[in-house]
Amino acid sequence: VDIPEDYRKALTPKTLAFLHFGSQVAMTKLSADYLFKTDDDVFINATEMSRELMVNHLPDYYGLLRNDTAPIRNMTNHGITSKWYISVDEYPDDIFPPYAHGTGYAISKKFAKCASRAMALMLPMPWEDVATGILAKACHVPLTPSDEEWSHFVPFDSPQSEW
Repeated sequence: VDIPEDYRKALTPKTLAFLHFGSQVAMTKLSADYLFKTDDDVFINATEMSRELMVNHLPDYYGLLRNDTAPIRNMTNHGITSKWYISVDEYPDDIFPPYAHGTGYAISKKFAKCASRAMALMLPMPWEDVATGILAKACHVPLTPSDEEWSHFVPFDSPQSEW
């Protein structure tokens, strides 16, 4: 995506482009069943991820659940907004829909195709994980929560990162 790197303004457009490309190209031409979004400082244990998807009956949206999360509306002590501040204009509701933590999540072909269409109607949202949860709500796709141990995503600084 040809946009300047910016934490607040680039993450969601990149993720939405990934979903669109994935649903139009990877899942169609390459016959992929899932898209996996993960951060660049995380390893994926693909074997464990595949096992977890099978054990959970091949969900359409799978990841570490964030539920009943409220947008951060307050300013910091010095009048500077929090890194995660979001105005009522950017997101008018008091609670975000359920979403998978941005560390990583799996998206099925069904969800990716619907999300690719639904994103055109979506208000801009700076947080890509929340944006994906909003798309899941629009597509009537529930989030299947992963095991709290998060066995398929391993941060680089984890003792398990030798995998």
